[in-house]
Amino acid sequence: MKYFSFARAGIVLTTLITPLSVFAARDLKGIIGIFTDLLNSLLPLVEGIAFLAFLWGLANFIWHADNEEKRSEGKQIMIWGIIALFVMVSAFPIVHIIQNTFFGGGGNAPAGVNPGDSCFELGVGC
Repeated sequence: MKYFSFARAGIVLTTLITPLSVFAARDLKGIIGIFTDLLNSLLPLVEGIAFLAFLWGLANFIWHADNEEKRSEGKQIMIWGIIALFVMVSAFPIVHIIQNTFFGGGGNAPAGVNPGDSCFELGVGC
């Protein structure tokens, strides 16, 4: 029986999909937009998987309290789950910063307020 690796499957899937999405874009801005959209749509799924891994490690840690080897295995799974969750949660702000850097997003300005407006145009003192 051959060993199936999710990393290998991800690499193969990325290799097959990447040329299609890159050729669909006309410029660098379009390519970056495609990848950030893909990343924004996949991050919640990967975060859910990381959270389930953490819960699985916690369950192994609790269920096998008498077996030291299983407890350490559960502890390792919990640690890697927490690390994965931290990386995933940190990825959202990084993607947002990259989008604002390349696309000049306005951020979270209130309705009717343009990012370039001065405080005098808004009617507030500076």
